[in-house]
Amino acid sequence: RSSDLLTRITVIDIQGMTCNSCVQSIEGVISKKNGVKSVCVSLADNHGTVEYDPALTSPETLRDAIDDMGFEASISADPPVLLIDHSLEKQSGSQGKHLHRPSTQPFKVASSKDDQDTKTPAKCYIKITGMTCASCVAK
Repeated sequence: RSSDLLTRITVIDIQGMTCNSCVQSIEGVISKKNGVKSVCVSLADNHGTVEYDPALTSPETLRDAIDDMGFEASISADPPVLLIDHSLEKQSGSQGKHLHRPSTQPFKVASSKDDQDTKTPAKCYIKITGMTCASCVAK
């Protein structure tokens, strides 16, 4: 069927994510939804990109599923208008299951030599806000 070969992409703005566990939770739930071909959530950009079969699901259904998880989700005002033809993949045998998120390189905080030579213990109290799950606390 021709509907099996066409998918669409929607971008859903997501507020309330605080860590990579939030990203993984959303990707895990949405990837299991009927009609979802791939999903990629960006913590830095506060959105998720979902490739889906429009005959089986809709952007509204996907948004509602993310809302039900406790996040604030809305369909992006400027969604891309893309139809993806998978007939070439079926002919060549290759299948793209996931959208790829940009790689992030870890960074190091530079410290001065004076800081390294100091051996005096000290207490430091830091107020941290925005942690909403045990994964945030454990890190």
